[in-house]
Amino acid sequence: MPTYPSLTTIRPSYYNEEAPEWPGLKQEYQDGGADYLSLSDTAIRRWTILYASPGGLTAAEATTFTTLIASVKYNPREGSLVGMDFTPRGEALISNVHFDEGGFVIRRGPRAHIYLIECRLIKRP
Repeated sequence: MPTYPSLTTIRPSYYNEEAPEWPGLKQEYQDGGADYLSLSDTAIRRWTILYASPGGLTAAEATTFTTLIASVKYNPREGSLVGMDFTPRGEALISNVHFDEGGFVIRRGPRAHIYLIECRLIKRP
């Protein structure tokens, strides 16, 4: 299984884990009552990670990400089709994490051979 680059090796300029999202259903009734159904005992987790400062990533560091994108078969409309291993800050390794829909953007930085990368990851139950 492919592995997302270590957050200590290539340090992000921004790292955020969003609030967990619990999949479920809500059925409302005419009398104002409602039933709730939890569809999973595990929440959906999402992370946003940016690599933009100081100055962005070198071409060699950016190649690490473009190689990863190819190995997880990333599609901007669907996200990655193959899961990868990811170690969030302060946690143990998590398997089967994917790039979210539109979850990978790479662009040239302000100087030659500098790249800015934005990654959005998702772990589904």
